[in-house]
Amino acid sequence: SELSGHVRSGQIAGGGVLLIRTLRERGNVVIEFSDTGPGIAAEHHQEIFEDFVRVDRTSSGMGLGLAIAKRLVQAHRGKIWVDSELGRGARFTILLPVDKI
Repeated sequence: SELSGHVRSGQIAGGGVLLIRTLRERGNVVIEFSDTGPGIAAEHHQEIFEDFVRVDRTSSGMGLGLAIAKRLVQAHRGKIWVDSELGRGARFTILLPVDKI
């Protein structure tokens, strides 16, 4: 079956909004996660996908979530990246190649 654009949204901690969008584009499934949070400075865009990296020192996380996500995506021949700037939220995009859905 074909994936058409699907959008889901909801409230997140601190009153922000999380938007999840899925679509099929040129033989790939694209999943976007966008939020209205504090954003991520450009100098951290690559390192946040490494083990034990935490940009927000006030969070209780271990800094493994994005590293694990990257490994899972790459195991399926995909890519993951972030578009963000401070004060403007973040958008994480996952691109997964597909032969058939």
